[in-house]
Amino acid sequence: MTELHSLMDNYWSFLKDQSSIEKISGTDYFAINTPFLDRHNDYIQIYAIPRNGGWLLTDSGYTLDDLEISGVTINTPKKKEIFQQILNGFGINSEKNEIFALVNSENFAQKKHDLVQTILSVNDMFFLSRVQIKNLFIEDVIKWFDDNDIRYIHNLKLTGKSHYDHRFEIIISKSKKAPERIIRLINDPQKDIIQSAIFAYEDVKNSNRIFKPYVIVNGQETAQNQASANNAADYFLAGNKNIGLMEYRITQVPFVEIAQFKDEFAA
Repeated sequence: MTELHSLMDNYWSFLKDQSSIEKISGTDYFAINTPFLDRHNDYIQIYAIPRNGGWLLTDSGYTLDDLEISGVTINTPKKKEIFQQILNGFGINSEKNEIFALVNSENFAQKKHDLVQTILSVNDMFFLSRVQIKNLFIEDVIKWFDDNDIRYIHNLKLTGKSHYDHRFEIIISKSKKAPERIIRLINDPQKDIIQSAIFAYEDVKNSNRIFKPYVIVNGQETAQNQASANNAADYFLAGNKNIGLMEYRITQVPFVEIAQFKDEFAA
């Protein structure tokens, strides 16, 4: 027990010794440097600002801004739910991208700790599991179609010539201006997933269905890295275009460029 107490004392000493406070010149703000690292291996920094006889502890918007720059935006119901659960768990607030807590002298230390733990947890939203990422990606795409008032059918099974069923996330019915458009969403474009998509489209096409095939892809850079790791780098061409999809005339839509296809999907 004495050894455990000693270890705990060493831990608290570490937190204290590795923390520092700097007054920001020309302001009444203080920067608090903590010993905790974010996913970039940078020390997490928060700010303390005098406020109504107490303190405002804040990340000044850095955490969410950094996630957005990295491609993770808290803009769908599921992401907002995960984010709110993190905030509620630590009793921390957020407004306009800022994560903060209003504290007094009695709870300053505890709320400072809670704020740092919140920042660490929100940072971890970048490392969501593959299943969670896939679900969030599908949500993002569906939200984009809804926001742009583009008609579609979600999650439809089509039977190919082989009599196998193939599920496609988005079907846009034909119009006077465009044929039917069948869209598969690919979050993690590894070679076997691309091959599966090609087979599905070809099987449905051979059942005499007339349509234009698309894949909306998330994480092209990841796919290239994985392809290289699997000695299949030749499966990709310059510009993040998949040679297999190109050979079968399947239009590739990187999700970050989906706005360029708005008129094509809305036709």
